[in-house]
Amino acid sequence: MNFTSFLPEISLLMCLTLISFNNFFINESKLKFRVLNFISLFGIIVIFLLLLQQFYYTSDFFFSGTAVFDSYGGLLKILALLSFVFVKFFIGDAYLVENEKEVLISFVCLFGVFIAVSSNNLLLTFTGFELLNLVYFGYLKKYCSNEPQKTAAFFYRSWLISSSLMFFGISIFYGLCGTLNYDLISSFISSNPVNKLTFTIAILLVFSGFAFKLFIFPLQSLMLNFYEKLKIDKATIILVTSIIAASGALTRFVYSAFYERNAFALNGSTHSLTPIFNWELFFLIIFCLTALSSALVLYLQQDFIKILIYIIFVNSPLVLL
Repeated sequence: MNFTSFLPEISLLMCLTLISFNNFFINESKLKFRVLNFISLFGIIVIFLLLLQQFYYTSDFFFSGTAVFDSYGGLLKILALLSFVFVKFFIGDAYLVENEKEVLISFVCLFGVFIAVSSNNLLLTFTGFELLNLVYFGYLKKYCSNEPQKTAAFFYRSWLISSSLMFFGISIFYGLCGTLNYDLISSFISSNPVNKLTFTIAILLVFSGFAFKLFIFPLQSLMLNFYEKLKIDKATIILVTSIIAASGALTRFVYSAFYERNAFALNGSTHSLTPIFNWELFFLIIFCLTALSSALVLYLQQDFIKILIYIIFVNSPLVLL
């Protein structure tokens, strides 16, 4: 087994371990601050170089059937890492690291994105989303400008509802297919009859977890809540990482778990989806509703930050379509 295929993930975990050791074993504040900055900077550089290697030189490599490390996932991880760097240098303070908790939260957020975009298993995708939700909850608890308890409680209720629905859908998937692996789900539904109504309910329940991360209609107000309560750099990190993780995981889920294995492909030029669920029509309806409702609210906005957010909400569904 070629363990070099997921060295970026190992490096990220090593950075988290070193930051924890730095917090526990170094008491002098100035030295702790210097070591923390060194670990952060060196870790980002190493992870970026390993992600480039993963993007250019790694073919599709499966780890225990639960995760796949390929160029697609590598590209999304690079985008997430560069987003952190861009926000820190151009929106936040490039030379200020408040404490080790800020760095730990940032690296855990990156690890959640890495898990979500590489997942080849519904349960692992759910785990990645839960890590991200935990990070966002921590951001609200620690950095919320006013009423942190009330704001965090509102997010927690929304998080609990979406996660419960998604987990219920995952359990139905397992009951129908006997597996949560995308490739095995694809093989099963391509060669076995499945109750269409039950399967549709399972898909809609699972999609609720993706919808919570994509802030699609009618969940756009959640992102506005972040920008109203948090500093712009923290809220931007939440927006970017959430959309990257959810869009990447959703694309892999649809085109892996619903790949029609019995379809005839000419020179590999087509990628047919199983007809059991009309993803094209579903995406068209839900994303058009998101774009139209965001455009309507955008027309009524006067705050510059809210205008930028709703411009993103108007255009991001068009990219997925």
